Parts: sequence; C-alpha cells; structure tokens
Amino acid sequence: MSITLAQADRIIEAVLAVAAGRFGPLTVVVTDEGGNPKAFKKQDGGYLLDFQQAFGCAFAALSLSPGTSHQLGAFRDLSPAFGVLVESVVQAAAGRMVVRPGGVRILDAQKVVIGAVGVAGETPENCQAAALDGLQSAGYPAQ
Repeated sequence: MSITLAQADRIIEAVLAVAAGRFGPLTVVVTDEGGNPKAFKKQDGGYLLDFQQAFGCAFAALSLSPGTSHQLGAFRDLSPAFGVLVESVVQAAAGRMVVRPGGVRILDAQKVVIGAVGVAGETPENCQAAALDGLQSAGYPAQ
C-alpha cells in the first residue's frame, strides 16, 4: 500500500507543528514508497535548494536498509566498504540522494514502508528531530 495524499498532508502539518518556534523555516517533502514526491510544503523564507535537500533525504531513507538518511551517513563514516557502497548508490541515483540527517521512512501499523519524509532548512540534526517528532505526532511508528 502506498501513502495517500491525506496521510502525506497530515505528516507535513505535524512536522511543521512540532517545529514551530523551535526551528527556522522548513521545507518538508513526503514521498511514496517508490521515492516519488507525494506532497511538500516550503515555509516562507526557505532556502533556494531546500526542496532538493528534503527530497534527497527522503529518497536516501528509502534507498538503503538502515531506514533513515542519518543512519546511512553514520554507516558510511564507520565502514570504508559501506562508504563505497553508499557512494555508488548516490551516483546511481543521479543526484537524487542526500546522505545526511533529515530523512525517515514512513511505516504503517504493520511496519510496512509506505513512503518517506524529508526535512530541510535547519541543521541536519534539527531536520532529523523534526522528521521523527512529526511522524510520532502524526501517529506513525518511530524508526
């Protein structure tokens, strides 16, 4: 099953609500399980390439098994062999992947991946926190 537009909108609103007053202007992208953009919002004052950054984080979360773009970056840094794998996948993705904190898979109640959320506009750690807190607020299992 793929994420619906209503679910994607609810997640985006939850991410923006939990980030309100904590972080600067954010861009939030939700993709379906195939990495196709389903919905996004860019707050006023967002940066020029925030959509690409947020989409790339969501795409990275879907592309390899750890489940978040943050974990991919950590694994890449810990293991030279895994780093080579991550870099080859980044190249194969033709620039669609951003391997840094800010992207998280979206799981349904049965723990099936139905999409991903990516957040940009703040530090990578704050983007990751907003994504995780927003998913939890919207009622989706934590990663």
